[in-house]
Amino acid sequence: MLALLAGGGLALSGAAFQALFANPLAAPDTLGVATGASFGAVLAILFGLPAAGIQMGAVLSGTAAILLVMLVSRTRPGESGSILMIVLSGMVVGALFTAFVGIVKFAADPQDALPSITFWIMGSSRGGDCRRSLPACRCLSSALPFCCCFAGGLTFWRFPLMKRQASASIPKRFAGR
Repeated sequence: MLALLAGGGLALSGAAFQALFANPLAAPDTLGVATGASFGAVLAILFGLPAAGIQMGAVLSGTAAILLVMLVSRTRPGESGSILMIVLSGMVVGALFTAFVGIVKFAADPQDALPSITFWIMGSSRGGDCRRSLPACRCLSSALPFCCCFAGGLTFWRFPLMKRQASASIPKRFAGR
């Protein structure tokens, strides 16, 4: 059950990223969000925080990663980056956070924290009974209707330069159809 919910959550986040950035290559892993989130979780594990602290560390660090991607992708002040620059910046930020995870793993205690970090990064649905799957079910059941109802609204949040680029690439004879 937990593995199905995790897969559904990953699919939903990937679809939301693709709609938001109007790019089929946009995904949490290509934009550096996945590695940013793993850095926050690994850091929380290193400091011995409980499960809620690990989740909060992952969310905050993933958010910081996407903000860093948007900052790096800007070519001129006051202008949002192009789609290509956003994807390339995501790859750079992802590599940066991967290096940070490696540094934390190097600093971790090999008997205590390192095994926990390694197993968390690899992922496992072991021990994911129905009771433990309930929070994931709640998150997914609240996010799914939001994304379905506001799928067109996700395009509202696209960046102005992307809208200009997308409309400029459509020939004028097809623009009115």
